[in-house]
Amino acid sequence: LPWIASSGRLGEGEVKFVKCVFEDGSSGEAQFASTVCFLVAVYEREGVLVEQPMLVKYIMDDELTRNWLNLNEQFWNEVFMHEEVLPFLDRDSKIVQIFPRFFYGLASDSEDPSQYKIIFEDLRHSGYMLSTEILDLDFAHCALAFRKLGTFHALSFAAKQSNLKKFNNLVEGLKETRYLKHNWEDADYMFTRSLDRAAEPLLKNGEKVVEINRLKDKLKNNLSYLQTLISVQEPMGVVCHGDYCRNNVLYKYVNGSPIDIKLFDLATARYSSPMLDFTFFFFLNCSERS
Repeated sequence: LPWIASSGRLGEGEVKFVKCVFEDGSSGEAQFASTVCFLVAVYEREGVLVEQPMLVKYIMDDELTRNWLNLNEQFWNEVFMHEEVLPFLDRDSKIVQIFPRFFYGLASDSEDPSQYKIIFEDLRHSGYMLSTEILDLDFAHCALAFRKLGTFHALSFAAKQSNLKKFNNLVEGLKETRYLKHNWEDADYMFTRSLDRAAEPLLKNGEKVVEINRLKDKLKNNLSYLQTLISVQEPMGVVCHGDYCRNNVLYKYVNGSPIDIKLFDLATARYSSPMLDFTFFFFLNCSERS
């Protein structure tokens, strides 16, 4: 926190760290891959005390879970996105309209959990929150989500036009966090058994036999197939959120209606098609009604 005070990330002028106050019993919702705590950092600027609500995100201590979910790589990506990629993509201060303010990030190649932490602005104090509906978001929520996502993706196209070489160098720096051969055995079993379970009733009734067998053929090597799906077909590649769904966005409301949205959790960001983010949100959080 003293480093943040001297970094300039709290604004211009001399800033001095005074203290921090932890919020009791306050942990993040929908968190299964990290530990989150909330605090209020108190700083002094020109003789005036200023409070800055913050969210501190830590990596999990459990080594088995960290390796299974590639959490070290996820934390590295999130810090890299906020330290390097987003500042490069930014145009007309759009990033601060899309994401919470980023104050500090640490991610090393160490296996020591203490070497992984990120500090953001706590958006709850600005009126942002998770939607009360978990799965089936209505049109107003979905429209905001897609509009803000489109703004984020558009920044990639602008950056590619202005400095393609630097853009390519940055996206090449993102680490793969999901589709890795060395720990794909569990995922392979899940995909295979899920498909068998879903297809069995239809095959027994002789329905969609050709279509199901075609899908099974594609998924015989499901890792290779999924890697093909996320591959980039230029010139349509953009920096994607990578896990764009209700759990990773916060809405701001007026009289119960959503008026703004901000994105967070860029741990699985990747360079891919814009449709990666759009389709994931569609399938997970939209319905015919919305």
